[in-house]
Amino acid sequence: MNTSTAFLQVKGLSKHFGGVQALRGVDLSIIPGEVHGLVGANGAGKSTLIRCLAGIIQPDIGEMLLDGSPVRIPDPQVARELGLSFIHQELNMVPKFNALQNMLLGLPKPKRAGLVDWRSARSQVLPVVKRLGIAFSLDVSVDELTVADRWLISIARALIFKSRLIAMDEPTASLSAEESERLFRIIRELSAEGIAILYVSHRLDEILDLCARITVFKDGQRVLSVQRAELDK
Repeated sequence: MNTSTAFLQVKGLSKHFGGVQALRGVDLSIIPGEVHGLVGANGAGKSTLIRCLAGIIQPDIGEMLLDGSPVRIPDPQVARELGLSFIHQELNMVPKFNALQNMLLGLPKPKRAGLVDWRSARSQVLPVVKRLGIAFSLDVSVDELTVADRWLISIARALIFKSRLIAMDEPTASLSAEESERLFRIIRELSAEGIAILYVSHRLDEILDLCARITVFKDGQRVLSVQRAELDK
Protein backbone atom coordinates (compact mmCIF):
# COMPACT_ATOMS: atom_id res chain seq x y z
CA MET A 1 0.00 0.00 0.00
CA ASN A 2 0.99 3.65 -0.33
CA THR A 3 1.90 4.61 3.25
CA SER A 4 1.43 8.29 2.41
CA THR A 5 -2.31 7.66 2.82
CA ALA A 6 -1.86 6.29 6.36
CA PHE A 7 -2.47 8.56 9.33
CA LEU A 8 -0.95 6.11 11.84
CA GLN A 9 2.26 4.19 11.19
CA VAL A 10 4.31 1.82 13.32
CA LYS A 11 7.92 1.20 12.25
CA GLY A 12 10.29 -1.42 13.59
CA LEU A 13 8.49 -1.86 16.91
CA SER A 14 10.10 -4.40 19.26
CA LYS A 15 9.28 -5.39 22.83
CA HIS A 16 10.60 -8.09 25.12
CA PHE A 17 9.50 -9.30 28.54
CA GLY A 18 12.42 -11.00 30.25
CA GLY A 19 13.59 -13.66 27.83
CA VAL A 20 10.43 -13.53 25.71
CA GLN A 21 10.50 -11.42 22.54
CA ALA A 22 6.86 -10.34 22.22
CA LEU A 23 7.34 -8.04 19.19
CA ARG A 24 10.09 -8.28 16.59
CA GLY A 25 10.50 -5.22 14.36
CA VAL A 26 6.80 -4.82 13.60
CA ASP A 27 5.56 -2.43 10.90
CA LEU A 28 1.91 -1.47 10.59
CA SER A 29 -0.07 1.30 8.92
CA ILE A 30 -3.66 2.40 9.39
CA ILE A 31 -5.67 4.33 6.80
CA PRO A 32 -8.54 6.66 7.76
CA GLY A 33 -11.89 4.92 7.48
CA GLU A 34 -10.56 1.40 6.97
CA VAL A 35 -11.53 -1.64 8.99
CA HIS A 36 -8.17 -3.34 9.49
CA GLY A 37 -8.19 -6.94 10.70
CA LEU A 38 -5.46 -8.14 13.05
CA VAL A 39 -5.17 -11.91 13.41
CA GLY A 40 -2.81 -14.50 14.82
CA ALA A 41 -2.63 -17.20 17.45
CA ASN A 42 -2.58 -16.42 21.16
CA GLY A 43 0.86 -15.05 22.02
CA ALA A 44 1.53 -13.86 18.45
CA GLY A 45 1.98 -10.25 19.60
CA LYS A 46 -1.38 -8.66 18.81
CA SER A 47 -2.17 -7.56 22.36
CA THR A 48 1.38 -6.32 22.94
CA LEU A 49 1.14 -4.08 19.88
CA ILE A 50 -2.20 -2.69 21.04
CA ARG A 51 -0.83 -2.06 24.53
CA CYS A 52 2.05 -0.09 23.01
CA LEU A 53 -0.32 1.99 20.89
CA ALA A 54 -2.52 2.58 23.95
CA GLY A 55 0.39 3.80 26.09
CA ILE A 56 -0.01 0.96 28.58
CA ILE A 57 3.52 -0.29 27.92
CA GLN A 58 6.50 1.22 26.11
CA PRO A 59 8.31 -0.44 23.19
CA ASP A 60 12.02 -1.16 23.50
CA ILE A 61 12.79 0.22 20.05
CA GLY A 62 10.89 1.48 17.02
CA GLU A 63 8.74 4.49 16.36
CA MET A 64 5.14 5.52 15.94
CA LEU A 65 4.09 8.29 13.58
CA LEU A 66 0.82 10.21 13.48
CA ASP A 67 0.15 12.17 10.30
CA GLY A 68 3.81 11.64 9.40
CA SER A 69 5.24 13.05 12.64
CA PRO A 70 6.89 10.89 15.33
CA VAL A 71 4.88 10.64 18.54
CA ARG A 72 5.53 9.16 21.95
CA ILE A 73 2.61 7.66 23.83
CA PRO A 74 3.67 7.46 27.49
CA ASP A 75 0.22 6.72 28.90
CA PRO A 76 -3.42 6.11 27.91
CA GLN A 77 -4.36 9.77 28.44
CA VAL A 78 -1.94 10.85 25.70
CA ALA A 79 -3.32 8.11 23.43
CA ARG A 80 -6.83 9.54 23.91
CA GLU A 81 -5.60 13.06 23.23
CA LEU A 82 -4.08 11.82 19.97
CA GLY A 83 -7.45 10.35 18.93
CA LEU A 84 -6.68 6.70 19.65
CA SER A 85 -9.25 4.67 21.60
CA PHE A 86 -8.99 1.07 22.73
CA ILE A 87 -11.83 -1.21 23.77
CA HIS A 88 -10.30 -4.23 25.44
CA GLN A 89 -11.97 -7.58 25.94
CA GLU A 90 -12.31 -6.81 29.66
CA LEU A 91 -14.46 -3.69 29.24
CA ASN A 92 -13.28 -0.73 31.30
CA MET A 93 -16.37 0.08 33.38
CA VAL A 94 -16.84 1.36 36.92
CA PRO A 95 -19.34 -0.90 38.72
CA LYS A 96 -22.31 0.87 40.29
CA PHE A 97 -21.74 3.93 38.07
CA ASN A 98 -24.57 4.54 35.63
CA ALA A 99 -24.24 4.52 31.85
CA LEU A 100 -23.77 8.27 31.57
CA GLN A 101 -21.05 8.36 34.23
CA ASN A 102 -19.16 5.53 32.53
CA MET A 103 -19.60 7.17 29.13
CA LEU A 104 -17.87 10.30 30.40
CA LEU A 105 -14.98 8.64 32.26
CA GLY A 106 -11.81 10.66 31.73
CA LEU A 107 -13.61 13.56 30.07
CA PRO A 108 -13.89 17.10 31.48
CA LYS A 109 -17.46 17.68 32.59
CA PRO A 110 -19.48 20.91 32.74
CA LYS A 111 -19.82 22.31 36.24
CA ARG A 112 -22.25 24.53 38.02
CA ALA A 113 -21.63 26.00 41.48
CA GLY A 114 -18.57 23.77 41.78
CA LEU A 115 -20.50 20.54 41.10
CA VAL A 116 -20.80 18.45 37.96
CA ASP A 117 -23.75 19.66 35.90
CA TRP A 118 -25.08 16.28 34.83
CA ARG A 119 -28.01 17.81 32.94
CA SER A 120 -25.61 19.69 30.64
CA ALA A 121 -23.37 16.63 30.41
CA ARG A 122 -26.35 14.53 29.31
CA SER A 123 -27.26 17.01 26.58
CA GLN A 124 -23.68 16.88 25.29
CA VAL A 125 -23.72 13.09 24.81
CA LEU A 126 -27.22 12.82 23.32
CA PRO A 127 -26.01 13.23 19.69
CA VAL A 128 -23.66 10.26 20.14
CA VAL A 129 -26.36 8.25 21.93
CA LYS A 130 -28.71 8.86 19.01
CA ARG A 131 -26.00 8.09 16.47
CA LEU A 132 -25.41 4.65 18.01
CA GLY A 133 -29.09 3.90 18.50
CA ILE A 134 -28.72 3.46 22.26
CA ALA A 135 -32.16 2.67 23.65
CA PHE A 136 -31.40 1.98 27.33
CA SER A 137 -31.62 4.71 29.97
CA LEU A 138 -28.40 6.59 30.69
CA ASP A 139 -29.36 6.44 34.38
CA VAL A 140 -29.20 2.64 34.59
CA SER A 141 -26.28 1.09 36.45
CA VAL A 142 -23.82 -0.69 34.14
CA ASP A 143 -24.20 -3.73 36.41
CA GLU A 144 -27.69 -4.14 34.96
CA LEU A 145 -26.63 -3.90 31.31
CA THR A 146 -25.73 -6.65 28.87
CA VAL A 147 -22.22 -7.02 27.48
CA ALA A 148 -23.52 -5.67 24.16
CA ASP A 149 -24.84 -2.53 25.86
CA ARG A 150 -21.51 -2.05 27.64
CA TRP A 151 -19.80 -2.23 24.27
CA LEU A 152 -22.06 0.58 23.09
CA ILE A 153 -21.00 2.65 26.10
CA SER A 154 -17.35 2.05 25.23
CA ILE A 155 -17.89 3.01 21.59
CA ALA A 156 -19.83 6.10 22.68
CA ARG A 157 -16.92 7.11 24.91
CA ALA A 158 -14.55 6.80 21.95
CA LEU A 159 -16.80 8.99 19.80
CA ILE A 160 -17.14 11.60 22.54
CA PHE A 161 -13.33 11.72 22.59
CA LYS A 162 -13.53 12.31 18.80
CA SER A 163 -11.31 9.30 18.16
CA ARG A 164 -9.77 8.73 14.73
CA LEU A 165 -8.99 5.09 15.51
CA ILE A 166 -10.95 2.62 17.62
CA ALA A 167 -9.24 -0.69 18.36
CA MET A 168 -11.60 -3.52 19.29
CA ASP A 169 -10.23 -6.68 20.91
CA GLU A 170 -12.41 -9.77 20.36
CA PRO A 171 -15.61 -7.70 20.38
CA THR A 172 -18.05 -10.54 19.67
CA ALA A 173 -16.63 -13.04 22.15
CA SER A 174 -19.62 -12.61 24.49
CA LEU A 175 -22.25 -11.35 22.04
CA SER A 176 -25.19 -13.16 20.50
CA ALA A 177 -25.56 -13.37 16.73
CA GLU A 178 -28.10 -10.53 16.75
CA GLU A 179 -25.91 -8.35 18.98
CA SER A 180 -22.91 -9.05 16.74
CA GLU A 181 -24.84 -7.96 13.65
CA ARG A 182 -25.72 -4.71 15.37
CA LEU A 183 -22.06 -4.14 16.19
CA PHE A 184 -21.06 -4.88 12.57
CA ARG A 185 -23.56 -2.28 11.35
CA ILE A 186 -22.09 0.32 13.68
CA ILE A 187 -18.53 -0.56 12.57
CA ARG A 188 -19.48 -0.09 8.91
CA GLU A 189 -21.13 3.26 9.69
CA LEU A 190 -18.08 4.48 11.61
CA SER A 191 -15.82 3.38 8.77
CA ALA A 192 -17.96 5.28 6.27
CA GLU A 193 -17.52 8.39 8.41
CA GLY A 194 -13.72 8.14 8.22
CA ILE A 195 -13.02 6.48 11.57
CA ALA A 196 -10.50 3.64 11.35
CA ILE A 197 -11.23 0.38 13.16
CA LEU A 198 -8.48 -2.02 14.22
CA TYR A 199 -10.42 -5.26 14.58
CA VAL A 200 -8.77 -8.09 16.51
CA SER A 201 -10.51 -11.46 16.33
CA HIS A 202 -9.97 -15.21 16.05
CA ARG A 203 -13.25 -15.48 14.12
CA LEU A 204 -12.07 -15.55 10.53
CA ASP A 205 -15.57 -15.28 9.04
CA GLU A 206 -15.97 -11.92 10.75
CA ILE A 207 -12.52 -10.78 9.66
CA LEU A 208 -13.23 -11.64 6.01
CA ASP A 209 -16.69 -10.07 6.12
CA LEU A 210 -15.74 -6.77 7.78
CA CYS A 211 -12.14 -5.95 6.96
CA ALA A 212 -10.71 -4.18 3.94
CA ARG A 213 -7.15 -5.13 4.88
CA ILE A 214 -5.80 -7.91 7.07
CA THR A 215 -2.51 -8.20 8.95
CA VAL A 216 -1.30 -11.55 10.27
CA PHE A 217 1.02 -11.88 13.27
CA LYS A 218 3.12 -14.92 14.15
CA ASP A 219 5.72 -15.24 16.90
CA GLY A 220 5.86 -11.49 17.46
CA GLN A 221 6.30 -10.63 13.78
CA ARG A 222 4.06 -9.27 11.08
CA VAL A 223 4.18 -12.00 8.46
CA LEU A 224 1.49 -10.73 6.08
CA SER A 225 -0.49 -7.56 5.40
CA VAL A 226 -2.75 -7.65 2.33
CA GLN A 227 -6.08 -6.56 0.93
CA ARG A 228 -8.98 -8.77 1.96
CA ALA A 229 -9.54 -9.86 -1.66
CA GLU A 230 -6.17 -11.64 -1.63
CA LEU A 231 -7.19 -14.02 1.18
CA ASP A 232 -9.69 -16.76 1.78
CA LYS A 233 -10.46 -18.50 5.05
